[in-house]
Amino acid sequence: MRWSLAACGIVAAGPCALAQTALVSVMHDDPDGVVSPGETVRIRAWHTRSGSSILAGVGGDLVATGDLGESSNLGTDLFPGSTSQTTYPGTVGSSWGGSVRGVQFEFVSHPSFVPTIAPAYGNWGGIEILSYDWTAPVVSQPTTVSFDWAPSAAFPDVYAIVPPYNELHWAFLPTTYTGTSLIVLPTPATLGVLGAVYFAQRRRR
Repeated sequence: MRWSLAACGIVAAGPCALAQTALVSVMHDDPDGVVSPGETVRIRAWHTRSGSSILAGVGGDLVATGDLGESSNLGTDLFPGSTSQTTYPGTVGSSWGGSVRGVQFEFVSHPSFVPTIAPAYGNWGGIEILSYDWTAPVVSQPTTVSFDWAPSAAFPDVYAIVPPYNELHWAFLPTTYTGTSLIVLPTPATLGVLGAVYFAQRRRR
């Protein structure tokens, strides 16, 4: 859909885009990064761009190791109070175990796009692409669960409109992706149940 924009008078970015970069950081709100089974932590994908630009598109999956845990209560600052809309095509994706897959926002495809769109899209200083509640799984031993942004084929990097805006220069910005992790510790009750199952199996043999 983006490539048809050239026919609408939008030109490829020149040197103005070369100094522009983007960052997608995954983070969590747990104070020490150590959780117990059943504990819920808020996971966020935060996006910033260097210099002045307008977000034109971003997409991918926020992947937890092995899709461990459960994800719920998806949200985004791009569509406050909603998880999808049609004015500028976008969705926060869907839960997939402890991951969220199919996140995609594409703002320049809509025919009514202008550089004066809602402030959230132009907020190059930082904007939340996705957030969700992650509930830790039951584990039998200390388990590290990593959370990483996996960009989609459509958006291998952050897509942006860069100055001069009157000519609508657009470009994929060189993007750095950083992840985070949590350590899930088994509870004494969990270890007791697992131990009882283990010894019961040994007795049956």
